[in-house]
Amino acid sequence: MSDNRQVVKILAVAVVVLALVFVAYQEFSSLSGAASFKSTYKNCRDTDPQDNVAIRGELTTEQRLDYLTQKYETIKKTDECIGSERVRQWSCLKNHKPKVIEYKYCTGRTVCRDGACVIH
Repeated sequence: MSDNRQVVKILAVAVVVLALVFVAYQEFSSLSGAASFKSTYKNCRDTDPQDNVAIRGELTTEQRLDYLTQKYETIKKTDECIGSERVRQWSCLKNHKPKVIEYKYCTGRTVCRDGACVIH
């Protein structure tokens, strides 16, 4: 019976250690910028806030790289052509995160050039 108790104690200790390792990993991975870290953004600006396909918009935002030092990196996204008929439009979300809102088609006699639909 004492062998069984010893095994149960070892298993219990192993479970506790694994739980602590898991918690520590979650904490440290979020602090070091690992994949589980939830990125935060600030100061998102879009030169084309109405997402007009006739205007080539440029979006600039800052993404936090490091939780401890509060270092941010500037990210720039520019509306761009997807072929000759579509525009990839970038927009700022409320949390300042950049997002492709949709791939808009050029209409009428317009074609996409340099990130905007222009008359052909």
